Amino acid sequence: MRKLDEIKETLNTLRAALAVLAAFLIALGSAVGSLFVANNIGTAFWLALGMMVLFILAGFVIIIKISKKTKEIGAL
Repeated sequence: MRKLDEIKETLNTLRAALAVLAAFLIALGSAVGSLFVANNIGTAFWLALGMMVLFILAGFVIIIKISKKTKEIGAL
C-alpha cells in the first residue's frame, strides 16, 4: 500500500508540473505573438521562442513519466 501511495503522490506532482508548464507556454506564446505582430523580432523574441521549445520538450518528458507511473500502478 505504501508503494501505491508513493506512486500516486509522484503522479500528482507530475500533473502539477505539467499544469505549470502549460501556463508558462501560454504566457510565452502570447509574448512571442505580441513581439511578432509588433515586428520586434530581436533578442527577446528568440529567447521566448527558445524557451517555448524547451518547455515543450520538458512537457513531453513529463508526459512520458506520467505514462510510466500509470503503467506502474496497473502492474501493482
